[in-house]
Amino acid sequence: MLRADVAEIDTAADPRTGFALYVGGGGQTLYPYGARSMVTPVFAAAGLHNVYGETDERVFEAATEELLGKNPDVIVLLYSNGTPDAVLADFQKVAGVENFEAVKSGRVVTLPFEYTDPPSPFSLRGASALAAQLADLP
Repeated sequence: MLRADVAEIDTAADPRTGFALYVGGGGQTLYPYGARSMVTPVFAAAGLHNVYGETDERVFEAATEELLGKNPDVIVLLYSNGTPDAVLADFQKVAGVENFEAVKSGRVVTLPFEYTDPPSPFSLRGASALAAQLADLP
């Protein structure tokens, strides 16, 4: 049944690259998610390739310069407290994020953290929500 639910998710025709970030400390630290996280399969179900999907870590701290080296098509901001607007505001406080092509092109979306962790059937809701947001991006 879950495989059928995944198959029904409407993904973008053109695959895009992206990474998920958890913005910690009011915009002081950025944490991308790698292969050991549920982010990678949620992204895949939504038609998005996690550029950190080959990194053998669940989550790790990364400098803005390192993240800029990946420069994905889409940035997904995960949040567990507050609102999507609050996490976006915290992200925009980080020096250098204005240099991401995704930021310049308006391709930054937010997703509740519980859609990606812990792994559960609830993650299907995350994949559907992400796919819907991706469909609305330029």
